[in-house]
Amino acid sequence: MINAAMNQVLRRRYGKAIDDSKIPDVILIDGGKGQLAQAKNVFAELDVSWDKNHPLLLGVAKGADRKAGLETLFFEPEGEGFSLPPDSPALHVIQHIRDESHDHAIGGAP
Repeated sequence: MINAAMNQVLRRRYGKAIDDSKIPDVILIDGGKGQLAQAKNVFAELDVSWDKNHPLLLGVAKGADRKAGLETLFFEPEGEGFSLPPDSPALHVIQHIRDESHDHAIGGAP
């Protein structure tokens, strides 16, 4: 179900004519290798005029015991993930974006 929802959201948001300037530099994918692979497949199938390689897709997988600060980041579904130090400001930004997206998905738009 989650993959179907992500598939639908990505197709709805990026599957239409969008000005190149509106394509983000990075899209965070909430999940690990499987979700990142699904997102990459969706982008590969899109029939659009903009460069589908442009937005960097970054998978964000929760760490062991789903504990914040232990996230693993993936650039490629087949590749090895990497972790940022728990006190990394970059990791804190990624966590905040993820948490806000969860709040939005659960509670809806304010």
